[in-house]
Amino acid sequence: MNGYNRLAPFYDRLATVFVGKQLQQAQLALLPYLQQKRKLLILGGGTGWILSHIFKINPTLEIDYVDSAAQMIARARQRAGLLPVESKSTRSRFIRTVAFQFKIK
Repeated sequence: MNGYNRLAPFYDRLATVFVGKQLQQAQLALLPYLQQKRKLLILGGGTGWILSHIFKINPTLEIDYVDSAAQMIARARQRAGLLPVESKSTRSRFIRTVAFQFKIK
């Protein structure tokens, strides 16, 4: 079992305790670069806390969201308010795999 599955419920709080707000602030600072983009690849995105911010900046962005932990994918999918992968969401795909095995299509 992937260790991040056990951490998923508290991952964001733990990250804030250990890293502070700097990581989130750095990620938010880069959002304006996504305004005119069509596609985005997120590797190891964790719980998906940033997805709502991304969709505010660019609601038509197509995202491939890759994480190795099923619970992280589940939280990210829930946060994005998207249908499961099998229902053919047109905006995003949530893929559970390790990054080095992911194949771009």
